[in-house]
Amino acid sequence: MRKLFITMVLALLTISASLKAQDESLVLHYDFRSVDGTTVHSASGGGPDATLKNNARVETMGEYNVLSLGTANGYLDMTPAAGDLLKASDNYTISAYYCVDDNASLDGNGYFLWAFSTASACTQTEGKYSAYRLNAQRIATSTGGYGSETGFSVGNASAKGRWIHVAYTENATTGRLYIDGELKATISAMPRNSTNYGNATIQYCWLGRAPFSGDSYLKSTLVADFRLYNRTLEATEVSKLAGETRGLEYAYEHSPEGDNSKLLAAIAEAEALVNCSDAGMYMPGALADLQDALLMAGNIAAGGYSQTLIDRHVAMLTDAMSVVRATTGMTFDMGSLEGAYDTNRGFIHPGGLHTQADFDRIKAQIAAGNEKVVSAYNILKNAEYAQPTIQTYPVETIIRGGTTGQNYINAARGATMAYQNALRWKIEGNTSCAAAGVRILKAWANTCKLVSGDSNWALAAGLYGYEFAQAAELLRDYDGWGNNGFENFKKWMLTVWYPGCIHFLRGRNGTWENIGNQGGIRPGHYWSNWPLCNALAVISIGILCDDVFIYNQGMSFLKYDQVGTFRDPRTDDLILNDGCTEFWGNLIVTTSESELETGAYGKLGQMQESGRDGGHAAMALGLAVDIAHVAWNQGDDLFSYMDNRLAAGIEFTAACTQNETGLPWTNYKYVDCRTAWHNGWLMTAPAEPAEVRNYWGTVIGHYEGVKGVKMPYAEKAYQQMGIDAGGMGGTSGGYDHLGYSVLMNTYDGIAPADKVPTLLTPRMEYDGQTIDHNELGGLKNNYAVDTNKALPRGKTVRLMPQLPEDEEDTGNWKWNTGETTKDITITTDRSYAYRATYTNKNGIESQQVFTIAVDGDCVPSQSATPYIIYNGETISTDTLTVFYGETVTLGIWGTGGYESYQWDNGSNGTTLVTRPLVRARDFAGAYINQGGARSVCKFHIDIQNMRIQTIVNGHVMVDTVDVTVNKGDQVVFGPYVPDALPGCSYKWSSGQTTRTVLIDSAAVSGTYTLDYTVNGEKGQIVYTLLVNDDKDCAIANGEYMIYDRYNDTYLTANGNNLSCIMSQKASGEDISTQVWYLENDGSNYYNIVNSDTLFLTLAAKTSTTTGRYPFAFRQALGTDYYELHNKYPYYWLFGSDGKISVSKSKQPTTYPLMLIPYNANAISNPTIQDGGATAIYNIMGQKLSQPVKGLNIINGKKVMVRAR
Repeated sequence: MRKLFITMVLALLTISASLKAQDESLVLHYDFRSVDGTTVHSASGGGPDATLKNNARVETMGEYNVLSLGTANGYLDMTPAAGDLLKASDNYTISAYYCVDDNASLDGNGYFLWAFSTASACTQTEGKYSAYRLNAQRIATSTGGYGSETGFSVGNASAKGRWIHVAYTENATTGRLYIDGELKATISAMPRNSTNYGNATIQYCWLGRAPFSGDSYLKSTLVADFRLYNRTLEATEVSKLAGETRGLEYAYEHSPEGDNSKLLAAIAEAEALVNCSDAGMYMPGALADLQDALLMAGNIAAGGYSQTLIDRHVAMLTDAMSVVRATTGMTFDMGSLEGAYDTNRGFIHPGGLHTQADFDRIKAQIAAGNEKVVSAYNILKNAEYAQPTIQTYPVETIIRGGTTGQNYINAARGATMAYQNALRWKIEGNTSCAAAGVRILKAWANTCKLVSGDSNWALAAGLYGYEFAQAAELLRDYDGWGNNGFENFKKWMLTVWYPGCIHFLRGRNGTWENIGNQGGIRPGHYWSNWPLCNALAVISIGILCDDVFIYNQGMSFLKYDQVGTFRDPRTDDLILNDGCTEFWGNLIVTTSESELETGAYGKLGQMQESGRDGGHAAMALGLAVDIAHVAWNQGDDLFSYMDNRLAAGIEFTAACTQNETGLPWTNYKYVDCRTAWHNGWLMTAPAEPAEVRNYWGTVIGHYEGVKGVKMPYAEKAYQQMGIDAGGMGGTSGGYDHLGYSVLMNTYDGIAPADKVPTLLTPRMEYDGQTIDHNELGGLKNNYAVDTNKALPRGKTVRLMPQLPEDEEDTGNWKWNTGETTKDITITTDRSYAYRATYTNKNGIESQQVFTIAVDGDCVPSQSATPYIIYNGETISTDTLTVFYGETVTLGIWGTGGYESYQWDNGSNGTTLVTRPLVRARDFAGAYINQGGARSVCKFHIDIQNMRIQTIVNGHVMVDTVDVTVNKGDQVVFGPYVPDALPGCSYKWSSGQTTRTVLIDSAAVSGTYTLDYTVNGEKGQIVYTLLVNDDKDCAIANGEYMIYDRYNDTYLTANGNNLSCIMSQKASGEDISTQVWYLENDGSNYYNIVNSDTLFLTLAAKTSTTTGRYPFAFRQALGTDYYELHNKYPYYWLFGSDGKISVSKSKQPTTYPLMLIPYNANAISNPTIQDGGATAIYNIMGQKLSQPVKGLNIINGKKVMVRAR
């Protein structure tokens, strides 16, 4: 360690000397080496002195002096004279180094590194300034207050705990911000200093203080080498300045040496924790993190490090131990349900809008010649979209809303086509129709990836989502889906449709939470048809995919008040849209007994959109009817829910279709998310007439045909509708409902009393409570993430379907789980739809379903995929190689939203930021969807100790040891090795002991050899620098052999008009094919003539034709290596296969050629130093025992090893 310290001190002497270098354009320079009391002298000659304020001080840090801003609002006042220097320069550069303490805050306003301002307390409109602040890494110039800034923000706060270089250059009105030598932004239209400041005085010039009252000072921060140039530095100059941070970082970490006694104590405590007998009770990832922290702390404890670094590692160990202890008793389940989901969940199939009983009835009616049904069937059979030859046109992104690109009608038509063909297959057995339906569904599933647009995307998601799901439900048992066709379609519904629908229901495009707008939450911002179609889609997807949790989620919005604002009965004479508008209590706003209603349970019900307009009111009712019909088919009676509330709404809307007057009405106010409650739209009467849409057959079929309940207003709407068809036309409204309600719901008149099923109602006992509803799990849904919404495993629930009080129990009960008792007790070991079927005294069956969702027992996320964020780049992978001491961010993408996470170290954030990585590590994380299903992803991170590289003019060239540059270029040779890596030393052939050598202005070619020890392993790298001359060179006339030193081959003629090749050295008389006469034509161009009088042509052929084929040679400065180019110019390239490329490169590359004067009596190959293979590495810098296939670094040279 002492040897390493001495080595680095020598390096720092070189670096610190370079920081002192003077430049006439450097008009202001504080290197903090000359300080008298609180006065800091400028190192730039005539620059102004500055003053330390509020206990700011200058500290020694190794070979550097640095400004310490302290913790008491310290800053450096550079005086108005510094502002005069800035104002005088329209072309300028500001450069500085800083290091923010790990524990310092950068939250909130302020935290300016530098500020040049005309006012000490600028406002939104007052004060001009040029400044850089660290809380957003923002550079800005203002022409008058913060409301008139021009600039750029990186966006996130600066990194802490390490030295960072920042530079800002301005050339006229173009600004450039560099951080650590990397260009972050080019900003146009920056105000010129001379124009902006004019006659104003830039009086307040500060380091560490904001030009705003109340803004935070920059605290616990070190600043080094602040510079102002009156010219614009080039990128290469900025890069060179940025390179000095390593010296600062080393001094920061090593000077002065600190007391490591606390670190040694922490190490002992940590080792005891890792090795304790109870280590198995902790999370494995937390223990592995602690072991990594121990490895790093052990290196620091060896000595030679600063108190800052020692304290940092004490804190890291302490924190890692706290995390380990906090995981006591936690477990991480590495299992995942993905790929093993049981689809037997108790749902009826088909069980969407239609059941098999419906199709059996219709086929019997057609066979019997039922005139109405036959007519309705013929409408279907002849419909354009019901033909098996119909074509669909799927799109990758469905767009609804916005000004351009809307294409949602394609999806509406596609779903309609599939549904209508499915109906024909189920009714008439036409397999061509089934095949067409499946073809259409698969085409969409294979193409479409997103539903988008403006806020209207939610309508597309809900409407076409439920329609695609309903079509697929009818076709699920068709055997022509192909391999995994149906499974892939369900996956599509779960990844493209369900996430959008549930996001809308839970968040309402952000309007429910309503952050930033007045009046608080607005769950009722969207009219009822929006959430109704999305709830219908979620329910339909739940059934299609056999997911009880998803089904319950959809039902929860319809049956339960998620907001808590509903009151029953409603007595307010002005009702607000203050709850979810799809909830049955808010959807049918009020119910009133009315003498106008002679049937339908005697009530009329004003609906949420009744006062809006006739079209939307009709749309909302149709969606509600379809929802109730789907639920009925699963054994859940939403038609009778909340005292037959829907029937009252149906009759009210039906009355509106007839322009009925005198309907009961309560004033209703709609207030959107941007409007205060005292404003809004007050509706004082129903909007009439309501449209007659294609669903009245469902209404009459259920109430009159099944339940025997007279619906007088609905009958009138039904008669007005006639026999309805399905989706059609070119506008959205034609596809809001799937239609064919008469065909699918016709019964023989009003059901007599002895044919009416008994009304069942649900009751359950759970956790000591009696609950009068039929769902458990998945019922709490709002904009907040709640990870505990499904039932825990191992509980018991008593399921108790209830008969009407006047019904005598026949005892004829049958459950889909096999029991024959009225009540059953179940254990919550799986999610299931438990269904009781009761047969009354007339032999008529009724059903009551209980949907119980158990935590984790639902369909897992269909696309849980790992990703890693490294150096700001997000990479879709689970495996990565990083450098020693670096950190990465691990994450898992999934679908569904409102998810939670668990990591194997006990954390539950959306991502996991690793601790510094010092060895190969495995990590595991679980994406947990809304129903609790886990999708586990495993990660593997490898560690790389070094990387072969060369830096030319600030550009890093990875895996490069040989470079060709122009005169004056800056070249840095040396591998990248993380500063945190212990046990490193370096020695160059020049005697230097730094990791890198700098050729500041390349002038001559050369070889640079580095012997190194990295993490205890020794090796050697040989770097080669070739410097281009800026002109071609003169070659003495004569005979030469043109030798390729890389491939050990010679330019060889093959004969007249044949291509030349590069081949091994010839012997005997054949040597004449490799001897060439070079003759200068007087203009530095050469004719190249073979000894057999064959002229070399521009196409690398030889010709007997005498002509001028001009060639020239370019020599690497200081070598005997050449490039050959023609007059265009193209530099020739010579392959290992002997082929010559004559038109690929217009720049010198590797100077492969040597010109060997031909002497018939003495000719031999030139000597090429090789030295034997003593060190072999792969391109990641890992030492190998022998070369491997692919690219190897052998003695510092890149060598390609092909398959043996």
